[in-house]
Amino acid sequence: MGVKMGSGTHVYEVAVGWAKLPDNVRLGYTHGIVTDSKDNVYVFHTNAPPSRRVI
Repeated sequence: MGVKMGSGTHVYEVAVGWAKLPDNVRLGYTHGIVTDSKDNVYVFHTNAPPSRRVI
């Protein structure tokens, strides 16, 4: 069983490694998280976009 956080009716289990992001993407300050009918998770966050290398 994983680590649980919270208390009362707001107890959540930590799901380590649930986010599958491309190597060049790092989550920044998170503004919102929603799920769709297929349990896909969408995270709105602010972070600098990946740098683009100009050749």
